[in-house]
Amino acid sequence: MDTEPTYIEHTIEDSDGEPIDLDIAVQEEFKTVMSILNMSDVPYRVYVNKRTLDDMLPYDESQISENVKIRTFKSNVDSGELVWHRDREDRIVEVIEGNGWMVQLDNDLPKNLTKENKVFIPKGVYHRIIKGEGDLKVKIEFVNV
Repeated sequence: MDTEPTYIEHTIEDSDGEPIDLDIAVQEEFKTVMSILNMSDVPYRVYVNKRTLDDMLPYDESQISENVKIRTFKSNVDSGELVWHRDREDRIVEVIEGNGWMVQLDNDLPKNLTKENKVFIPKGVYHRIIKGEGDLKVKIEFVNV
């Protein structure tokens, strides 16, 4: 019997309210549950926000400095993986390359992501990326970190 996988969305925080690496945390929780149920030999796949734990994020990332990262969203990313989310810090997003990609903040219309315009995303504000053509490569500067 084929069934659609169950998707879960879960945030795990430490005692200071800082996010814990969901990939590692969920894998450990899942292993514990599987051992309690004596199901360690059952094949499984866990999905978080429609992504498997083997492929958690819809982008590749490199660290430039303590408060600057480069993220690349590949052209083959599934639009369903570009979910509404919010972040724990203010950020400024600057396009390095990309065509037709957009950003949408909560209660706002989508705006084109272009090299000419930097986008400020305040901490705690829900937002999402909307897929365009080709890859999207952005520089993200974390403000007040």
